[in-house]
Amino acid sequence: MNFIGNGKKGMRCAQLVITGNSENIPSDFTIMSLTNFSNLVFTPQLNNLITFDENSGIFTLLHSGVLYMSASLNLHAAQALATLKLIPEFNPGGGWETGAGKKTVLIATEPSQIEWSGMKELQKNTQLRFLFSSTGPGNIIFETEILDPGGTHECTVPAAIFYLFFHKSFEPII
Repeated sequence: MNFIGNGKKGMRCAQLVITGNSENIPSDFTIMSLTNFSNLVFTPQLNNLITFDENSGIFTLLHSGVLYMSASLNLHAAQALATLKLIPEFNPGGGWETGAGKKTVLIATEPSQIEWSGMKELQKNTQLRFLFSSTGPGNIIFETEILDPGGTHECTVPAAIFYLFFHKSFEPII
């Protein structure tokens, strides 16, 4: 488990930056983890409210509260009309439950960015993971891209970034 962040009071956001180029995303739903995508690099920037295990791909909430989730995915399809599916899953302790997912058809063979977001009230120790699947003609990979390579504005577009904004539930004073 990684606990990363400055631990300052009020720290309520976390992110997971994923770089590299993946193998093909399988047609069966697969958890975004180092175990399943071993050629990607997972760099968590967490806080004292959320942990992340890169081998299992599981985030764990250490307090109850409302979690706003956002994902920015940089993908490359071998052929147009390949389909990517994303499903978040939550485990409050009694088994995995699916959240609202996203299905996207990639219409170009150039890198494409896909955005997803969701919000859910969660209890302490709830686990969260993201599953992906691709279908259709050709294959889809997660891909890190360099914009303006060697130029004055060179920057990296990671293969994926997951943003987690957490509003901690507080117990009443009375």
